[in-house]
This record gives sequence, C-alpha cells and structure tokens, in this order.
Amino acid sequence: MRRWLHVACTDFLTLLHLAPRSRAGADAGEVLPNYRGVLVHDSLSLYAGYPH
Repeated sequence: MRRWLHVACTDFLTLLHLAPRSRAGADAGEVLPNYRGVLVHDSLSLYAGYPH
C-alpha cells in the first residue's frame, strides 16, 4: 500500500505523519481538520475539500 508523509511545521515544532493516500489519511494526523492559520501546500486536490 502506498502512503504519504504529511508534514506540518512551525518555527519550533515539526509533525511527521505517515498515512494512506487519501483525505482520511490526512485527517488522521489531526492537524488539517481544525487548522485555522495560513496553510502552504502543493495544490494537491485533497486540500480543496477543506473549507478554510
């Protein structure tokens, strides 16, 4: 099974999350569903589903 490495960083912390290639996999890292700041991403289609 292919997996993606999701990365979320601040100036002080880095979260690495290995998950299946899906939105559910990205959500399992528990960062994106509730994030309200500035998100820089690579325009992967699954990011378009987040409302904020």
